Amino acid sequence: MSEKFPNAVRSLGAFVVAQCQRAQVYLARNGKRIRAGIPNFIPILKWLPAYPKAQLQFDLIAGLTVWGVGIPTAMAYAELAGVPPQAGLYAACAAMFGYAIFGASRHIKVTTSSTMAVMSAAVIAPLAASDATRFWILTSGLAFVVGIMLLIAGLIKLGFIADFLSKPVVTGFVFGLAISIAVGQLPKLFGLASGSGNVFQQLFQLLTRLPLTNVSTLAVGGGAILLISVLRRTVPQIPGGLAALAGGILVSALLNLSARHVSIVGEIPTGLPSFGIPDVGLFDLAYLIAGAGGIVFLAVGESLGNARAFAAKHHYAINADQELTAMGMANLASSVSQGMTVDASLSQSATSEAAGSRTQLSGIVAAGLVLLTLLLLAGLFAPLPKAVLAAIVIVSVISLMDVSELRRYYAAR
Repeated sequence: MSEKFPNAVRSLGAFVVAQCQRAQVYLARNGKRIRAGIPNFIPILKWLPAYPKAQLQFDLIAGLTVWGVGIPTAMAYAELAGVPPQAGLYAACAAMFGYAIFGASRHIKVTTSSTMAVMSAAVIAPLAASDATRFWILTSGLAFVVGIMLLIAGLIKLGFIADFLSKPVVTGFVFGLAISIAVGQLPKLFGLASGSGNVFQQLFQLLTRLPLTNVSTLAVGGGAILLISVLRRTVPQIPGGLAALAGGILVSALLNLSARHVSIVGEIPTGLPSFGIPDVGLFDLAYLIAGAGGIVFLAVGESLGNARAFAAKHHYAINADQELTAMGMANLASSVSQGMTVDASLSQSATSEAAGSRTQLSGIVAAGLVLLTLLLLAGLFAPLPKAVLAAIVIVSVISLMDVSELRRYYAAR
């Protein structure tokens, strides 16, 4: 045995040396081609060195605008996903950085979204409904699984799958999901316990509990909806969600709403998250893999559809496989930052375009501002009423209910 062991070590060493020599020969022969292909895999290496300084002002303004819209929605969608508000901020920051590095679309913003949040909650709830810490870990674990799936799909060139995802099917699914999300947020608006069951059962439970409504909570939530709606119609340049967020914090602090039994966000830790791969067991991992499939298909349908629409409008090309890779990297970045599942947010992408975004730099600016918020301003969110976050979600998902599109599909049947 003593003689065989050194022989085995020598054999293993010889094998490793041989493989290294083969790799060295391969790199010597193909190094130029590999180096030329790296910018295609990491587009920021291509566009950033040639960045026109004349576009900087537009990307700065667009990034600032996306930050104004993204801060309240990230916190609201985290609540929707069943995790603390800071998880949404972690996800938004990491995902926008990740996509800006690997993505080719100059306009879409990969960050938190209502569809990803509610589907994430649906997958995780059966595993950890009563354990908040475990719920958060599994939520980040789901983002990791989704990221790996998207990354593999991009690397093996499965971008063509998006061609088979019918827009009417995605539109109908999102419409139904928006209704479910809005109904699920109504109890928070009235200061009531959340209901259970399907949409009709939740509505019935809400109606039976209306006499228990917390008037202060309803006033705050209703006022937030009114403020956001009025600003959208009259002064669309002002982010309604950010105004509602600031107003909610101010009113709550001045009137001490927590003493009136208005549920508030509470302390949000200032600083960066702990980085690392989520600690998920094998049984949970198998469950997450099964649940991630539907999320991946919806993320592909939404994100690639948005990326293609903006690319066609502004006359530039994108590669579907590269977009899958970029979305995978964005989800992985979110996951290791204690974030949640992300995809292309249509509202924030459209906001970015309307604000004059020219390149992916606008996403880096927005992510940098979210990072500064985490480092310097997170403590200000403690008195924020949760009803304001519910109001932001409700107004956001109502915009996803494209009735005119459904009518067009119905007329063409």
